[in-house]
Amino acid sequence: MQKSTKTALGIAAGAYAVNRYQNYKLRTSEKGYLEQPDQNLKMSSGGLAILALASAGILEYTKDKPKARKIAFVGLAAGTVGFLIILPALRKIS
Repeated sequence: MQKSTKTALGIAAGAYAVNRYQNYKLRTSEKGYLEQPDQNLKMSSGGLAILALASAGILEYTKDKPKARKIAFVGLAAGTVGFLIILPALRKIS
């Protein structure tokens, strides 16, 4: 496993740990909800964990194929930007 893959997996693990901690705070809270900064942290850490895990997968499976690696990362970036554009529209609907 390459150093960059290990780094991406470490970032994913850290973000996942933050996300699980926020879930724990939500379960043990008497209010039944998280404050806005905690909710933002929970959502962003979950997204970061998914993106870091996807990056680790791309890095591991395209070791010897630099062109495929570039295409995969461009696709990941396009999907992320597309989701971030759609997310505010979904919030307005609900």
